[in-house]
Amino acid sequence: MKFFKLLQHNKVTVYILTFLIIIVGWISYSGLPRESAPSIKIPFVFVTTVYPGVSPQDIENLVTDKIEKEIKSISGVKNITSVSRESFSSISVEFNPDVLIDDAIQKVRDKVSIAKANMPKDIEEPQIIEINFSELPMMYVNLTGNVGLIKLKEVADKLQDKFETIDGVLSAEVVGGLTREVQVDVDANRLKYYGISFNDLSNVISAENLNVPGGSVEIGESRFLVRTPGEYSDPVKIADLVVKSPQGNPIYIRDVAQVTYGTKERTTYSRENGKESVTLVIKKRSGGNIVNIAEKIKDIIAKNENEVIPPGIKVSITGDESEQIKDTVHELENGIITGVLLVCIILFFFMGLKNALLTATSIPLSFLISFTVLSIMGITLNIVVLFTLILVLGIIVDDAIVVIENVYRLQEKEGYTPEDAAIEAPREVVFPVTIATLTIMAAFFPLVFFPGITGEFMKYLPKIGRA
Repeated sequence: MKFFKLLQHNKVTVYILTFLIIIVGWISYSGLPRESAPSIKIPFVFVTTVYPGVSPQDIENLVTDKIEKEIKSISGVKNITSVSRESFSSISVEFNPDVLIDDAIQKVRDKVSIAKANMPKDIEEPQIIEINFSELPMMYVNLTGNVGLIKLKEVADKLQDKFETIDGVLSAEVVGGLTREVQVDVDANRLKYYGISFNDLSNVISAENLNVPGGSVEIGESRFLVRTPGEYSDPVKIADLVVKSPQGNPIYIRDVAQVTYGTKERTTYSRENGKESVTLVIKKRSGGNIVNIAEKIKDIIAKNENEVIPPGIKVSITGDESEQIKDTVHELENGIITGVLLVCIILFFFMGLKNALLTATSIPLSFLISFTVLSIMGITLNIVVLFTLILVLGIIVDDAIVVIENVYRLQEKEGYTPEDAAIEAPREVVFPVTIATLTIMAAFFPLVFFPGITGEFMKYLPKIGRA
């Protein structure tokens, strides 16, 4: 009772608080990071090892069993599954939900390092991989055209440097294309004839294709750095290097090998609509604003249309997660606007325009408060959060209608003045409204205890409902 009287006698304070809610809520809403999925940790770690040319049985005996033996000793391991194929070993380690995934990854790394000491020396380095939804690709930028894969790759590398300077971008990985390299194809018979080894060729090329720092020179008050450039601008000139000079007769690299300016062996491929392309796979950092990042990437593409991206190259964007986020946010905004309009129209016929507007204002004000709380809690605006906000829209309207309807009843049927009705009406219904709200929240509360990965998603429902 005293609380409602206090509000009644301090109208200016209420107006100021309302104004602050609007300002702070809007700032919080604008600053909330947009994501497609919540940033949750998946309690799985994968260990993959490549051992070329080895049968599945040998892979299991030489690689998989040794890694499994070490990993089993880690505390918190729930389940281990493995697959041994030709030249490839894959181990999946599932941890208990209460295990910190970062600590688990470090323990797996340590155990794999111990196991590697007992494995063959010529295996490739085992890869430890974790799953993080926030680091899944948010966008694919595809480059196509009739300029060749080498040129497409060069343009993609330039765009990669620009994309990775954007705040919130974790990486922009280039997939597909061809990369230039100098290939020295050695004739073994000629090496044997001249008495030259592979190491002789390697040492000569390494020693000649090198920039050598020469210190600095002081002239008066100025200081100049001295540098001897030795890297070849024309790779074909490597063929003119002298390997040996027995009895004053030089033996050139071209005498024992063929030097060509070719391309590296392809390890990745990319196609768009059946055509060869080069793709930049964009990944964002955890908590990054996916919508802002996508807009900045599109701005960079537009600004570099003629500078970095020459005519003849077409740029297309696929898998843009920001579009889904914007559509969902748009649905939320439409839901709020639709709710306000429906409340105003329906209540206008029963309680008049004034009461209808007062009820309708509870919807945006409640959401602005929720956005402020979400910002303080560090929760991003993702699909699950937006779905929950749309879900609780009806709860907000119900509570507001009950209070306003009681104010209207006291004025029309009990003869209360507006001031007295504003104090008495909330007092009468505060308990049933609170109980009704708590009852609805209680329906979401068990989701907090939902186990596994699904529970990591579902726990956002009671969190947002409480906010």
